[in-house]
Amino acid sequence: MVREQKIPCFLRVSEEIVLKPYARELRKQMTDCERLLWSKIRRKQIQGVQFYSQKPMGTFILDFYAKHPKLCIELDGGHHFTTEQKNKDINRDAYLKTLGITVLRFTNLEVLQQIHAANANARVAIRTKIRALQKAQNNAVKTKEFSDGRIRYYTKETPSKEPGPTKSAAFVTEHNTKTGQVRTWLELYDHAGNVNRVHPKMIDGKNIVGQHYPPIETELDLFPKKPRGPK
Repeated sequence: MVREQKIPCFLRVSEEIVLKPYARELRKQMTDCERLLWSKIRRKQIQGVQFYSQKPMGTFILDFYAKHPKLCIELDGGHHFTTEQKNKDINRDAYLKTLGITVLRFTNLEVLQQIHAANANARVAIRTKIRALQKAQNNAVKTKEFSDGRIRYYTKETPSKEPGPTKSAAFVTEHNTKTGQVRTWLELYDHAGNVNRVHPKMIDGKNIVGQHYPPIETELDLFPKKPRGPK
């Protein structure tokens, strides 16, 4: 949860310095979920990335922040789903975006389940998601931002090896800054540059098996054909 502190106008120049005492207190008052997550990402445990807890940033204090690659991890409790808090989050995210900071969100329940479940580990889940997002950012030749908070990263288009309606293809990774979800799919383009087919590839860095949209011929064969009625 990003905390915002009201700072007098005459102190705005050194606002992050003003927030440091508040940040120190918040480190001492971490919630159980924050302490749990912090134990899994501190001391460069994830891909050698250095995270800081309760990091002052402008008029906000971020839960966890990594200077490289400008990544903020937020834990959202139930109050984040209220209308008032959602509006505050939108304004906060807009400000962080101007600084080039990407926000990943996890609910308290998600952290608890992924750490304590027998076959799940929050460290692996976070590392996988961060790796997918970092790869998309590093390989992107084009970025598109949407008004609802989604950011899409496009790789360089690869020409089709066979003649036909498809001219080229590119991988697209979408980061939903509101939900924290990271999705990747393959987009195929026709000779006019329009998308003529999409193939889902990953969700939060995990490979998935998804059919093309629209389905290709081999996928259509998997669907039972309906018998034709009498003419």
